[in-house]
Amino acid sequence: MMDSQDNVLKQDITEEAVAAQPANVDNDTVAEAGNAPATTAVDSEPDTEAAPLKMYASKHEVLERVKELAHSDETPAKDEVDHLKTAFYKLLFAEREADQKTFIENGGDPEAYVMKTDDSEEQFKAEMGLIKEKRAKAFQQQEEEKKANLQRKQQIIEKIKMMSTSPEEANKSYNDFKALQQEWKDIKAVPAEKANELWRNYQLYVEQFYDLINLNREAREYDFKKNLEKKTALCEKVEAIVKEENKTNADWERHTQEILDVQQEWKKIGFAAPKVNQKIFDRFRAACDDFFGRKNAHYKERRAQYSENADKKRELIAKAKELIFSGKVIGAAE
Repeated sequence: MMDSQDNVLKQDITEEAVAAQPANVDNDTVAEAGNAPATTAVDSEPDTEAAPLKMYASKHEVLERVKELAHSDETPAKDEVDHLKTAFYKLLFAEREADQKTFIENGGDPEAYVMKTDDSEEQFKAEMGLIKEKRAKAFQQQEEEKKANLQRKQQIIEKIKMMSTSPEEANKSYNDFKALQQEWKDIKAVPAEKANELWRNYQLYVEQFYDLINLNREAREYDFKKNLEKKTALCEKVEAIVKEENKTNADWERHTQEILDVQQEWKKIGFAAPKVNQKIFDRFRAACDDFFGRKNAHYKERRAQYSENADKKRELIAKAKELIFSGKVIGAAE
């Protein structure tokens, strides 16, 4: 009799466990390209540390906890539900076994023993039915969330795919790309049957994006190198002009135009690498400043000479006028 009851208990627990078992969920926590998702078969419980299961001394305690779970807003954890069912039937079978033993010890015929009805078992089954419905509803909600998460992740993949069209686009969208990666990490479970394909597509376009970034970086480094070379020709050219002798104003003006032409050519060249760009510009500016500084000094000196010569001529003119209108000049004329 007890063996058959125990088999019924085990069968009942197994059937409910199978009925309530959810599909696999995707627990991937993707940080960067190269990390594969961990897809494992788990129950539909939140990822929290399990609390120790309580030991019950009576069916009444078990039933009260079952009622509490059935009529609360929380979704009961599968481990606790299974534990409550095991605890209840263990206590129930122990009572029946003790009752049967007492019956036999009092001279009763074992074949004539009839199990007493237990209203608590019917109450237990009814409350467990409510819990089962609640868990099924929660499971369905989780499945809907997985579908929504799938759509969100598919949208992220499409956005990264668009960013991976060219090195320029990848470089321009880098900050947006990092934000999408963080959003991907924040999205949790998706339908298990879509998890691997979803991950492969995500990884494919992430790798393409990084490949374009690397290509763009290499291209930029090449441009930096060529720009530095061009600006170093130009620095040497201005420095050579600065060393040339300027004997006349014509020399100064000719060299000035040559340097102005070099400056226009400089403006057409892009940046050098950040660590040397300022240094090469300072070299170019120093050579130009040297030339124009000496040119300004030259013309300042020339202006001073012109002014001095003009003063001397004015003095001569004044003396000439003085002599013309003086008597000495008149007497000499007579």
